[in-house]
Amino acid sequence: MDQLLFEPWWRVWKSWAPAKCKLFIWLAIRNRCWTADRLARRGLPHPSHCPFCDQEEENIQHILTTCVLAREFWCQIFLVLGLQDRIPSPHEISFGDWWCKAIKKLQKDKKKGLNTVIILGAWILWKHRNACL
Repeated sequence: MDQLLFEPWWRVWKSWAPAKCKLFIWLAIRNRCWTADRLARRGLPHPSHCPFCDQEEENIQHILTTCVLAREFWCQIFLVLGLQDRIPSPHEISFGDWWCKAIKKLQKDKKKGLNTVIILGAWILWKHRNACL
């Protein structure tokens, strides 16, 4: 899985995002966030479906990439930035893969800024998910 092969560590650690957001995204890329799929494996109470869409089982990849709310969130951000072609598609299943695609072909001087936007956006989605629960 790509979460174990997310090589460009500098995308996370060299961004302008606060340390707590960087740590969160590092854990999210490695599927280490306490979402329903991890809680269920340990026999702990967990929501049966995504708190945003109530359509699919909750996991961190869904919350950050494939959920309809997440896609709409990214759409609004990327429209403002003029990067509509980088919005995650309904077929994206990996946040890390989507992030790599979103950064490709971007001018080098803009990559650090977009990396920071993606990290902060993911942090906002995570905080909103937690508030919903």
